Amino acid sequence: MRWVVDTAPIAEWLSSLGAADHALVAAAIDRLEEHGPSLGRPTCDHVKGSCIKNLKELRPASSTMRILFAFAADRTAILLVGGDKHGSWTGWYPHAIVDAEQIFATYS
Repeated sequence: MRWVVDTAPIAEWLSSLGAADHALVAAAIDRLEEHGPSLGRPTCDHVKGSCIKNLKELRPASSTMRILFAFAADRTAILLVGGDKHGSWTGWYPHAIVDAEQIFATYS
């Protein structure tokens, strides 16, 4: 069974990526579609500090790009925020988590 992945919230960010980065992200999304919530490290990991239960990050191979996502009640993976944390390993998360929480609230 393939899982449904909603990329609408990150569509603008996705379209801004170069070909190589887009290919890395597409491969990670494909793995998420294939494995759903059971996808683990190194492609996926939990994110701490959010009010969203089980907020996770998709981690495209060999990159500093991250995509915060969560599963909605209908079992759809909603890709909430995408970005590159290069040069801001810990500073990227607080703002991205707030943005992800606001976007996810519109799906509840």
